[in-house]
Amino acid sequence: MIFTVNAANLSQPQIVDQYATKSKHFRTGMRFALEALGIDLPAPLQRKPGGRPRGSASPSRMTLWREQKRAQTSPGHSPA
Repeated sequence: MIFTVNAANLSQPQIVDQYATKSKHFRTGMRFALEALGIDLPAPLQRKPGGRPRGSASPSRMTLWREQKRAQTSPGHSPA
């Protein structure tokens, strides 16, 4: 059987509401199927880039800890 998929229908608000409220497993399967077929993903199905954005306003706790350790072990530092 051959089916035709109209990608414009995937961006309609009524359809977006249907698959945006489904479980994570459903959305993962739908994303996989569309990627396998070479169909561009609608905005609600696109993944965000992983990790912390570059230049984020607050450094991670590990970064703060490392900076504190460096400051304590730097030459000329007298322990309290």
